[in-house]
Amino acid sequence: MQRGSFARSGISATALVWPEGLEASSFTCRLTPAEADFEAVFEAFKESPGFHTRSDNKAIRGVLKGSPSRHWHAHFEMTHVSARRGSTLEFQTVRGPCGRQRPGTLTSSAFLRRLKALLPAIAGMAQPGMLSARFELSMDRWKTTMPIPYAASGLADLPGEPEIAGLDFAFQDTPVRPGMRRAFITTYSELKQIVVRLLLAGPRIIDESLPRELLSAGTQHLSMFAVSRAQGD
Repeated sequence: MQRGSFARSGISATALVWPEGLEASSFTCRLTPAEADFEAVFEAFKESPGFHTRSDNKAIRGVLKGSPSRHWHAHFEMTHVSARRGSTLEFQTVRGPCGRQRPGTLTSSAFLRRLKALLPAIAGMAQPGMLSARFELSMDRWKTTMPIPYAASGLADLPGEPEIAGLDFAFQDTPVRPGMRRAFITTYSELKQIVVRLLLAGPRIIDESLPRELLSAGTQHLSMFAVSRAQGD
């Protein structure tokens, strides 16, 4: 459900300015054994507050405090796929503070500094991967750039007079919208809410800059599907 924009909440200028309606964004990539030593990462964080390991010791995940702002938090997960294929790594930023925190829970910036030191083979190098972003927008403040829902031919025989309430798009890479791969948009009239999910391909550096990169990535493409009523009128 829609929550207010943090840009209007009095957060200091050094804090991340969270885009209105953005609920979560993430970056996922595959790292080869030469690029990342899974065991080194596993051993470095397995005892850290808020981290958990899989029973077979082939995956580790953790919850992190937002930094420099407490109005968001982050999730991290790394899974060892195989000795030949390496590991998958996912870092996600999420609106709102994390729930009950254990004392000593790492901030995202402290964690990313430690993680960067554990990945010297890719230091400063952008890693190819997939970015995702999910927006939940109030219909009082936003509108879709296309008519949704709408009646569609061929559905007249179905009971309840159904309408098309969501659209799923697949994109080819173009200079106009580089990296855009998939987009899904739907509306929930009862909740007065628009939901937009975006999937983009794009390299990112795994360091302290990653949270800010995630906040801006999806926002750059949102106007294809939804615009603020103040902007659109």
